[in-house]
Amino acid sequence: MRGFLRRWLPPLMGGLLLLSAQAQRAPALGLAPPFAELELAPGERYEGIIRLVMAKKGEGQFEVQPLDFEFDDAGQLVVEPPGMNPYSASDWLQFSADPFALSEGKVRTFTYAVEVPPSARGSYWSAIAFTPVVNPEQSGGQVSVQIRTQVLFGIYITTTGGQSPAFAIDEARLREGRLEVLVSNRGNTYLALGGTVRFLDDRGRTVAQKPFPKFLLLRDASRVFRFDPPPESRAAVIEVRDRKGKLPAEARAVPLR
Repeated sequence: MRGFLRRWLPPLMGGLLLLSAQAQRAPALGLAPPFAELELAPGERYEGIIRLVMAKKGEGQFEVQPLDFEFDDAGQLVVEPPGMNPYSASDWLQFSADPFALSEGKVRTFTYAVEVPPSARGSYWSAIAFTPVVNPEQSGGQVSVQIRTQVLFGIYITTTGGQSPAFAIDEARLREGRLEVLVSNRGNTYLALGGTVRFLDDRGRTVAQKPFPKFLLLRDASRVFRFDPPPESRAAVIEVRDRKGKLPAEARAVPLR
């Protein structure tokens, strides 16, 4: 069994606000750890623990369900019903779906298991969603909808053997005065990437350097980045790197005039 956590993954599952007119009244649930990254063999079973704690006063009632998610080309989290993602691990998850109550300062241990199919190759992911149960409020004969803050525990799974990570700069061009860079995942695992853009003057000297934000690129996913070139720049040199250092960097030079 080789379950583990890595610090380079973004803690994107810390709390997803779905609706929020009355968000300050919704119970706040904290998770430790905020996500899990697992490396498992095909056919292997893993059992994990999440510590849940209430951070606000009062008591909250929570429902539990699996969900899928992905990122759009701007890096925003998009939540989907389980099974919508072709690389969904929602069917691999086993946990109690019974609602539970938790009061302020109390800690609850939540156990889950992951059962990897023998045919799995590459990376898969899903989430366990904790959703507060909120009753609609009555006000002056009108029913108002109270906002619910849904907290997701993301689970990323990469199978041992059969991994073929790869990425590419698919497009780099000047568009409406901005440098637009499209980075795509060409392999079967998700990747943690970063990089830099250097802007050069007409003599090839660096006049500015801007970093890519550290980003996670899921299977079959692409991400668009936009940069504002300095007025004196005539070209840009783009370099995207694998933050784990296992893949060669991808570089591209782009004229800006």
